[in-house]
Amino acid sequence: MSIRSDEKRRDFPQTSLTLFQRTQGNSPTDSAEALNDFFKSYWLPLYSFLRSSGENHEDASDYVQGFISKEMLDREQLKSWDPKKGSLRGFLKVCLDRYRKSQKRSETAARRGGRKWETHISMDFEWADSYFENNSSDGESPDKNFDREWAAAIVNQATAQLADLYLKKDKGEEFQLLLENLESRGEKQDSVNYGEIASHLGISEGAVKQRMRTFRAKFHRCLHQIVNNFSGEADVDDEIALLMNALGR
Repeated sequence: MSIRSDEKRRDFPQTSLTLFQRTQGNSPTDSAEALNDFFKSYWLPLYSFLRSSGENHEDASDYVQGFISKEMLDREQLKSWDPKKGSLRGFLKVCLDRYRKSQKRSETAARRGGRKWETHISMDFEWADSYFENNSSDGESPDKNFDREWAAAIVNQATAQLADLYLKKDKGEEFQLLLENLESRGEKQDSVNYGEIASHLGISEGAVKQRMRTFRAKFHRCLHQIVNNFSGEADVDDEIALLMNALGR
């Protein structure tokens, strides 16, 4: 469960619950800011879904920008999500696909002219193009591609929240060592040696094992919190299992 290179930043997001509550608020300004924050973390699954659906890089980039700008920011379509009818993940896929098909039918002058929609969200589409080409599998369905990237975004957000907790206590080195151990185990590789971690931190191996258990529990709490607020009426543990399976974990 590794952090992608674009997520190795330390401007940590708010918890998902707080963020989603803001998107549902009465203040247009606050809602728009919350949506911008949300899509900073979750635009790549949208782009990957479109590429897997057969769109080229330029069209997929335009559709993502238009979808976020017109449907999510201007029309506040996210407010129409009903958790009783399914997960946010499924809702966004349906809305994006509907938007894409509508745009292809209309063939507006703005689209023909290659207009770029202003979203005020930092989206590195050139990086996304290379990332998709290097990580997509031939014949993989758009749904599976979206689910994998959605799962990766959630894991990265959970990791960022956990990092924030450790850095606030000036335990950045401990966080990195424990994270490497967690990642290597998740990828079924040799884990970081407890003795090596103990030497770096100046503590016993027994203390390292206890801190590793605490670290793992905190990570899963962060993951559970995020998924809980996006899963709708679905069982959270089932949704986590589905997402981890999509990541191959």
